[in-house]
Formats: sequence, structure tokens, C-alpha cells
Amino acid sequence: MEKLKLKADYGGTQIINILFAEGKSVEINVSDDVDLTELIKEFTLLIRDDLELELQKFESEDQKLILIQNTIEKIIESFNQSIEVIEETDDEGDVPF
Repeated sequence: MEKLKLKADYGGTQIINILFAEGKSVEINVSDDVDLTELIKEFTLLIRDDLELELQKFESEDQKLILIQNTIEKIIESFNQSIEVIEETDDEGDVPF
């Protein structure tokens, strides 16, 4: 399975950018409550592309930023596991849902 590398970027402006390989990006405002909805929407669009996601994180000592990156990483792990299940069921001719 091909991998799509995502890059998390933080410039100190209370915005984390998640950069996709094809030039697309999703901005996550971290100044208040963090909303990952747009990022999840982008991930769901990638399901049909049969790609495994990989996140390149940025270095930070800020606990909130570390927590956000770790959360995104956990979401990516779940996404990748789901893709594997879909692949397995496709190979067997079954529908996973």
C-alpha cells in the first residue's frame, strides 16, 4: 500500500497546518478549543485512494501542541487500520459495513 506523508507545521501563530503531498492543507486553530472536523473530512476523502497516512510532526515543548499532534497521530492510526480492514474485506468479496 502506498503511503501519503502529511506534514504538521506550526509557525507560532496559533495555527497548525497539516500539509498534504498534493499541495492541499488544513489549518487547525489552537488558540481556543481545537476542532479537527475539517481534517477528518479530508481523511475521509482519502479512503477511496487506498493510501496509508503518515504524519511528520514538528518539535514542540508546548503540552497542548504535543497533545494535538498525538491526537492526530491516533486518528491516523485508526484510519490506517480501517483501510486495512477494507482491503481485507474487498479481497474476500465482502462489504465491511
